Order: sequence, then structure tokens, then C-alpha cells
Amino acid sequence: MGLYWQFKHSEIPIVNHWQHFHKGTYVTGIEPGNCSVLGRAWNRQHGTLQYIKPGEVREFNMEIGVLDGVDEMREFERKVKRGLAK
Repeated sequence: MGLYWQFKHSEIPIVNHWQHFHKGTYVTGIEPGNCSVLGRAWNRQHGTLQYIKPGEVREFNMEIGVLDGVDEMREFERKVKRGLAK
């Protein structure tokens, strides 16, 4: 079984991934974002800090899917390599 996320890089430029392995508590997070988790100063320095104006609305689109079995995973991988994923 495989999972995939598909989205426009212009809408979601960063995906943050974290893991916590502690005895009896195993957690992983995969979080779409518009800036890095390294903090406001880092994002400001690198030109990635974004602000949303009062009343401003932003829309983000993401498809999350399941790949059932090796054949679907291989086909999806071929599409990704050709830039044709779904």
C-alpha cells in the first residue's frame, strides 16, 4: 500500500516532516506549510516569511490518495518521473 499527496508548489511551497520516537509513543507528522518551522527570523532572512492581511482569504488544494498494491505504486512512480502524476 502506498499513499500520495498532490498539490501545487505555488500554493504549498514547503512540507515539514517530523518524528518522535519515545518508548510507547511513536508519532510522525507530515505537515504542509507556507514557511519553514525554523522560525520567523530564519524565514524573514530567507525571504519566505508570509503574512495574511486582515480579511484576506487564501485557498489551498491538495489531493491525498491511496495506491493499492505494487502495480499502482510503480505506475504512479513512472508518472512522477515523467512529471505527469495525476
